[in-house]
Amino acid sequence: MKKIINASAIEGELFAPSSKSYITRALFASYLYDIKTIITNPNFCDDVRSTIAVLESLGARYINDRNQISYTGKINVVPENINCGESGLCYRLMSAINAVLGLNINISGSSSLLNRDLSDVDENVELIRRYDDNTDRFKINSNRSSQFLSGLLLALPLLNEGTIIEVEDATSLPYIDLTIEIMKEFGFEIANDNYQKFCLKSKWDVDYIILNAEGDWSSASYLLVAGAIAGNIKLKGIDNNSKQADKAILEVLKQVGANLEITADSITVRKNVLNSFEYDATNSPDLIPVLVALAVNCEGESIIRGIDRLVNKESNRLATIYSEFKKLNCDIHIDKDSFIIKNSDINGGVVKSHHDHRIAMSLAIAALNANSAITIEDAECVSKSYPNFFEDLKLIGVNINE
Repeated sequence: MKKIINASAIEGELFAPSSKSYITRALFASYLYDIKTIITNPNFCDDVRSTIAVLESLGARYINDRNQISYTGKINVVPENINCGESGLCYRLMSAINAVLGLNINISGSSSLLNRDLSDVDENVELIRRYDDNTDRFKINSNRSSQFLSGLLLALPLLNEGTIIEVEDATSLPYIDLTIEIMKEFGFEIANDNYQKFCLKSKWDVDYIILNAEGDWSSASYLLVAGAIAGNIKLKGIDNNSKQADKAILEVLKQVGANLEITADSITVRKNVLNSFEYDATNSPDLIPVLVALAVNCEGESIIRGIDRLVNKESNRLATIYSEFKKLNCDIHIDKDSFIIKNSDINGGVVKSHHDHRIAMSLAIAALNANSAITIEDAECVSKSYPNFFEDLKLIGVNINE
């Protein structure tokens, strides 16, 4: 599917979609701890649907409707094979749980997940196996992703009392915090020693839980940047106290001089003259695509660091960002671990998403200030995280054709 995005001035009010990272972790927690759970404000994106399918194959029972997901219980089933679709988070969580609980399930994926380097999972599974004779202590490396560690944390309450997880080179620290925060909602407090050592600190009985899924700061970042470069938008449904890594978009918008109005229940962003910025995205690599769209609209030269973590996403985002923004006449260069980006006159043209939802969304935002229409091929991939992305853009005035 193609989407043709025309330069547009935006204005309006939207609710941010809920976080697939939050919902995926909450779904796993409900199943592992077998606690009746209602998750309100669901986001039935592709990754969430894949997670529900995986957990149902493990015996979980969910009732889904437009307004909530309800976990009602489970039967004990250990299938021979499960497929995590394109969800890297589901794959890594399930791989860690599978290894540490000794379930011996064959775990696979589909489409873009098959092209991703998942060797960090294999390496950490092997590290866990080495500790079979000392099952109260596991040591892993988390320098490429925090997701496997999150899977071990979620499994901690099911392991021997006093089990310790030791970690080398933890990264994406806010996502570790998010996992720990969700576990606390289910009655488990995790002791965190400087992201190097984790253990179960305390627990209490929880019979029933209602969770309101947080708005997704990753998806919200595209809407907020749209407001900063092309009009104004009022965004509701995001929590300023969230542990999500991509909440850092607010700090970048403040740095560039965006016109921001932040209240308890909304954020309003209005177009303004924007200054260049420098940002280290080591702990929030998912922000990089939209930061590139922001940078080409900022005066001067911006620097985005930590781009080495882009190689192993739904696409090789380092290469795809560079190639697709170059097609649009954007002044973007790579210097070691950084993008160097200058203010650019954005040309129209035809670009490819490379079946990567964040690439498609970042190109759509860049198109708002282009000198002619930008056609995005394979645009339907946004369904991985934000199925209503293009419909929401239309609601705030973006001129989109197919």
